[in-house]
Amino acid sequence: MLNARGKAALIAMIDSPALHVKDLEDADLGRLRELVAKYPRMDLADASLIVLAERLGVVDIVTIDRTEFEAIYRTKAGHSFVNHF
Repeated sequence: MLNARGKAALIAMIDSPALHVKDLEDADLGRLRELVAKYPRMDLADASLIVLAERLGVVDIVTIDRTEFEAIYRTKAGHSFVNHF
């Protein structure tokens, strides 16, 4: 969904220490299921981002999905996210 300039900027961020790329683990699947059940319109990308944020103990994220992350989604502990996109 990013234009060419946005893609280049994202790749540059991934190549810098400013962004960390993490993988889901088998242990994350239960929480992933909980989130998609709680938020029926949530896609797997959003659910994955929340699961990883919770596992890493962060609320600072980068997503183009501003509305949901700023107004609806919360961590398991009830914290809101801070979107840096």
